Amino acid sequence: METFVTIDFETANESRDSPCEIGLVKFVDGQPVETFHSLLYQERFLPFYERLHGIRPSDVANSPMIDDILADVIQFVGEYPLVAHYAAFDMRILQIALSRSAVSFSRTFYCTKVLAQHTLGLPENTLEYVSEQLGIDHPGDHRALNDATTCGLVAAKMLADKGLSDFSEFAAAVNVRPGSINPDGVAGSTKRFSGAGTNMTPERQEEILRGIPANEVYISPDLGGKNVVFTGTLTSMDRADAQVAVLKAGGIPQNNVTRSTNILVYGYQDSGVLRGKPMSGKRLDAAKLLEKGLDIEIVDEALFLEMLSNQ
Repeated sequence: METFVTIDFETANESRDSPCEIGLVKFVDGQPVETFHSLLYQERFLPFYERLHGIRPSDVANSPMIDDILADVIQFVGEYPLVAHYAAFDMRILQIALSRSAVSFSRTFYCTKVLAQHTLGLPENTLEYVSEQLGIDHPGDHRALNDATTCGLVAAKMLADKGLSDFSEFAAAVNVRPGSINPDGVAGSTKRFSGAGTNMTPERQEEILRGIPANEVYISPDLGGKNVVFTGTLTSMDRADAQVAVLKAGGIPQNNVTRSTNILVYGYQDSGVLRGKPMSGKRLDAAKLLEKGLDIEIVDEALFLEMLSNQ
């Protein structure tokens, strides 16, 4: 099995230029053999992110900034391919730092979320859920080194289960395009996506977008061109703001789950609203469509926030 390096960032706020922790793990023959970890200085922390990973301003008060250790990060990666779960999130953070640096770096990367989504047929593709289904222990604490380690174990298990030792062969076999990163930009690792319809007319979409500043509109590798439905209560923003965020990212918000739905984002599920049901009606509808073979991704709020990759 080829040697590879996994990477994971945690952020202090909604900006991709707010990394507060980085973790990298080098894998040889499918096993972690070396790690690189650092807390990173940030001033502005939002409560949602503090609750998510437990890192606070006092924890990073004496830590370096990402720019200070970037050369060490690149040296650790060496000539090996990079692997991440929801790689569009982590690679965008790295690319922003590269864009300010004199460090020369370009690399192919692979996303275990995309590979899992296209090969395992699971109802959800969070790192926690995928690792559980593959029999891999994961702390689930949203800390960079733990997430990077679990990501690598998931990647190695998927490669081994396919009888392959090379990520490029794996990606080609399942019709996934590898991603690429350099100081000028990121091209996301994606799978071919079919059946993306919409229940929102182009006229209505344009009307909403006209109220959004042009410099806030971009194309997210995870959300661009995809129909997104919300269920439950979000804690980081209200649903109207989340729908606007989807539009800013090039996606299309929908009110209900249909055969054209591509992504269902779920927040807190009030047991009183569920009235004894195991999950919301929208999640049940999405599960039924998944059983029929439709390509719907179900993600939690934290991963939705990672999909909102800023330009």
